[in-house]
Amino acid sequence: MEESMKLGEVEVEGVKLAYREAGYGRPCLVLIHGALGSSLSWIHQLKMAECGGLRALALDLPGHGGSWDVEDGCETIADLAKLVEGFIEALGLEPAVLVGHSMGGAVALTIAVQSPRLVEALVLANTGAKLGVLKEILEGLEHDYERAVVELIAPMAFSPSASKELVEASIKEMLMVPQRVALRNFKACDSFDLRGRLGNVEAPTLIIASSDDKLTPVKWAEYLRDNIKGSRLVVIEGAGHASMLERPREFNEALANFLRGLSRPPGLSLNERS
Repeated sequence: MEESMKLGEVEVEGVKLAYREAGYGRPCLVLIHGALGSSLSWIHQLKMAECGGLRALALDLPGHGGSWDVEDGCETIADLAKLVEGFIEALGLEPAVLVGHSMGGAVALTIAVQSPRLVEALVLANTGAKLGVLKEILEGLEHDYERAVVELIAPMAFSPSASKELVEASIKEMLMVPQRVALRNFKACDSFDLRGRLGNVEAPTLIIASSDDKLTPVKWAEYLRDNIKGSRLVVIEGAGHASMLERPREFNEALANFLRGLSRPPGLSLNERS
């Protein structure tokens, strides 16, 4: 982690949420990781913010990274969305560009629908309007957590071209998430379905998918594109589910191109700091 990246903490509804921050100025990105992830899922995007004239904050959802777990609540995507809304408001980040991966994409999409005033734009990476989870994954997480992560989830999450080092490091990070938190998150994903409300998304939207993603296939991204007005889809070749880690250059290029297209004062470019 670069020294210029800052670690922070904010309390939202009695829950302490940890986050990593890099860069300054506008636009302001709020990076929301998926199940079994953390703020470190966004290390390459935080590095991009350091030199790209923008501000980025990657939070740890409850029970992940440095954030507190909760005894009750956070059972649904809507519960997580409410906490992230509180995070945005507590730090005065609105309107922000929400960048969500997998479960984090469902959270970002929910906020865009129910609290559009908080959202300047939306980036949905490797996610869908409905996130069904395989029965064997849910059962595995409940009865043999480590095996489910190593033998079921990881092989589906990464492209065959992903480096051995990345896969091993990612599995280690996944297993740091408590079993109860992982199972709660995957159940929340399994019950998530926002297909009937995509027409309510007003924010400019970029959808990122990966050719080798077996967990959230390209057809899910195509459904988002076809049902969110004005959205655009970028498919990253040779990447699996963790596109921002497996193909960071391509991911960041798609993100930067999208950000350049957002409405800004004349003369302000992505590489200029305000």
